[in-house]
Amino acid sequence: MPTKDLKLPGGWFHKGDIKQYRSLVEQVPNGGKIIELGVWKGRSLCSIADIIIRKKLIVYAVDTFKGSPTEVKEHKEAKEINLKKVFLDNIKKFKLKVKTYEMTTNEAAEQINEKFDLIFIDADHTE
Repeated sequence: MPTKDLKLPGGWFHKGDIKQYRSLVEQVPNGGKIIELGVWKGRSLCSIADIIIRKKLIVYAVDTFKGSPTEVKEHKEAKEINLKKVFLDNIKKFKLKVKTYEMTTNEAAEQINEKFDLIFIDADHTE
């Protein structure tokens, strides 16, 4: 994994998750379009950065950047830091260009009228 030299941002995405996600993204055609619903600090996107760049994928990222009330510690952290800035700094470090939408997934479903080759859902699971 070429991104191994860069430290991935914090988050819940573990080695097994990364391996499976990389496998899915490898199946997206060159120049394809992916969207992540729920990005936190960008760990999952950064874990596939080399594939995104190599395949010239178009990437959309959706998050409220407010944290999830069900994740108490992280919800508190999201109130104390500028989570969107942390996310943007992390993806910049991995040389990614991402169309970022600060909204709920429901709002995104209403506003983003695109077809995607891969939709990764990892947002708040309460609704």
